[in-house]
Amino acid sequence: MSDYQTVFEYEASGTSLINLISLPFFLLIGISIIYYAKKIIKNYSLYRQIVLFFGYIFTGMATLFLIIALVKIPQIISNDRDFRKMIESKNYNIVEGETENFSPMPKGKNGNESFTVNGISFEYCDYIMRKGFNKTSINNGLITKNGQKVRISYYTLDNENLILKIEIKN
Repeated sequence: MSDYQTVFEYEASGTSLINLISLPFFLLIGISIIYYAKKIIKNYSLYRQIVLFFGYIFTGMATLFLIIALVKIPQIISNDRDFRKMIESKNYNIVEGETENFSPMPKGKNGNESFTVNGISFEYCDYIMRKGFNKTSINNGLITKNGQKVRISYYTLDNENLILKIEIKN
């Protein structure tokens, strides 16, 4: 029987593509602005020109972002599949020990929280969407001080250790 209790475990859900669903709506908004300016505001005026200009800029940016997203879809699918395989095969690192060098997120600021366990550093923030654990102590996170006895499962991506599982010793 383990004397560690699992308090966080990341589940690969494959929701990365869901974040892209809103992009076509931005394109539709831009087209609607142009339609409004051309069909509803019939008289030539500075207001009509400003609305048209804004509509074309908005539509152009939405189109650009949509094209970039569509080009990245195969990479997103491949990354999600590889990530899921890595979790299922338990092909990640585990470190066990006490939390040290705990640095909470500054109050009233958007910043990172960090700590180390046996020389392995972890850094995360509430305001960045990414895979793994990211809940800071100021927002009822699990790591709150130095000296907590933990076992952390993590993987390294772009020289950053992302937390997949946190177990705290009872």
